[in-house]
Amino acid sequence: MKTKLLFIALLTFFAVKMQAQIPCSALWTYTASPNGSVTFTATGTNSIFSNYYWSFGNGTSGTGVTTTTNFNASGPFVVCLYVVDSINNCSDSSCQSITITTNPPPCTASYTYTSNSNGSVTCVSNGTASNTMTYTWTVNNALAGVGSTYTSSNTPGTYNICLLISDTVSGCLDSICNTITIGSTPPCQANFYIFPDSNGAPHTYIGVNTSNGGGLVMNYVWYWGDGTSSTGAYPSHTYASAGSYTICLYISSPSPNTCSDSLCLTSTINKTTSMYSINFQAPTTVNDVKNELATIYPNPTKSSFMIKGNKGNKYAVDFYTVNGIKVKTSSVNANENMNISTLANGIYILKVIDQNGATQYSKLIKE
Repeated sequence: MKTKLLFIALLTFFAVKMQAQIPCSALWTYTASPNGSVTFTATGTNSIFSNYYWSFGNGTSGTGVTTTTNFNASGPFVVCLYVVDSINNCSDSSCQSITITTNPPPCTASYTYTSNSNGSVTCVSNGTASNTMTYTWTVNNALAGVGSTYTSSNTPGTYNICLLISDTVSGCLDSICNTITIGSTPPCQANFYIFPDSNGAPHTYIGVNTSNGGGLVMNYVWYWGDGTSSTGAYPSHTYASAGSYTICLYISSPSPNTCSDSLCLTSTINKTTSMYSINFQAPTTVNDVKNELATIYPNPTKSSFMIKGNKGNKYAVDFYTVNGIKVKTSSVNANENMNISTLANGIYILKVIDQNGATQYSKLIKE
């Protein structure tokens, strides 16, 4: 009798235990943020004895009902959850493919370049760098090389050299282009001209520095012919006594793209009385043609030009060389041709005065 009661008690125990068992469930969800951080949460109904193991598909793993990982790049990833309950003797797993879109950190393309003795240039990237960064060089839109450095050919010419960088992990992209002269020193040319300033004090002249530095940073040194000198692109100078002087301009650029040139205008200003001053300006501050009075046409010209203005207007015209010497005086009606075939080719400053005494200065080029 006791044996029979024990048997019934054991059957009841195992029946209750079997009814109390909870099956394992590996259901899960996730929440992603723009910076690549993703939080995973197991949502299945499991016992307190369950263990959770995560595989994120990016080479990392985690544990727990809720866990977070970071994805450093965009793309699809297969994420798996494994649930194991040793007490209830159950297990389950679930894998899903998720797509992650991250905002890549910014990167900056930049490079320096130096000239080589054979005329070529070597470009070196000095912007954002990483072990996963790729570098692509193009010259005039054609693929030229890869890697963080690039050396050009020494064929003379001007080229558009571009660097494109991209990070294979973060996905960032950037590019930069520079126009570079290869195979020869960039040209530079010293040039200036002067003319009387009708709005200034007597014996005051305006000088215009039209030097071309070939895109380089230039240094300027002026020698005034009286034993003094000045620096800078647009200096001023006052002479202590009357006379005939030679003004010289020397321009140069610093290394490594050295370039230099000079220009001297002999007898730049030839006065016999009183002191006089020269004030240099940038070309943009002196209009080639001021339209308050008239327009010079055509300009440049080979043998003649006209002053376009209102019918009936008359103009007195003085011709000055770029060194301030008057070489011709004439008069002309508006819209009538003026013959200048006897003048030498070059640049002239015209002092144009209308019948009311209004004055303008215009630059004329004779070819």
